[in-house]
Amino acid sequence: MAVRRAWLRWSAARLKAEQTALLLAPIDALVASTARLADAGEMPPTQAALFAIERTSRRQALIGYRAEAAAQEQRVRSLLGLSPGAAVTLEPGLGVPRDAADEGEGAVAARSPRLARLRAEYRAAEETLRREVREQYPDLTIGPAAELDRGDALLGVSISLPIPILNANRQGIARAHASREVARAAFETAYERSIGSLAAARAELEGARAQRAVLETDLVPLVDRQVEQARRLLGLGEGGGLVLLESLSRAWDARIRLIDARLNESLARVEVAAVVGPPLPGGETAYSEAAR
Repeated sequence: MAVRRAWLRWSAARLKAEQTALLLAPIDALVASTARLADAGEMPPTQAALFAIERTSRRQALIGYRAEAAAQEQRVRSLLGLSPGAAVTLEPGLGVPRDAADEGEGAVAARSPRLARLRAEYRAAEETLRREVREQYPDLTIGPAAELDRGDALLGVSISLPIPILNANRQGIARAHASREVARAAFETAYERSIGSLAAARAELEGARAQRAVLETDLVPLVDRQVEQARRLLGLGEGGGLVLLESLSRAWDARIRLIDARLNESLARVEVAAVVGPPLPGGETAYSEAAR
């Protein structure tokens, strides 16, 4: 889970840096052209300065994203056991396995490592109680016996019974019974908390999924069309420099928000998988047995 989270955060920072670098190329061209127009008196210097300000702002953002990506990459390498200078190329990606997103509550009981430990502790407490119950019945000892009766040697059978029979191992049974109830309560409490955590993680996942869908299907296509229209106006000589600048800024903002939305969705999916637990190697049979 730690590797997945670190990889996703590194991927998001890397993708943000790439998107910002793509935006800087057309802004650089606009800065150059608007500076010439301002020198020729065809554009107010204050308007031309807006393009330079936007370029400087995006350059600062690019430096920040690259620094974040470099730091996150070293965290990923550390988790993977790689040295900082290891010749390994990492490819960014915001996708995660969908192995647990659609699982039900029964999967939590079957696959959660924490619940598996608590279940094992309860079973151990149950076996201890059974052992203590057996201890309440004393061991009878049967063996040969010889005695003299009025000078005659007699052979027979003797039965010995330990004196603590009246105690019936009450203390051991009570202690084992209490331990079993504590183990039962610990498992039930952990299970209820896990179910609550699963519900919260799923709610967060659904919210992140909805936000990503709106950005991906509605907002990003809209701003992309706006950029193309502004480019056509500028190419026809009908002005539109400021419109293009604003459109490029909105396009950059929308794509950065889309990356964040994809990151949040994937992180929420990781949280669901963390609550449910890893897939069982035994398939459906192991799942059913663990659920019982």
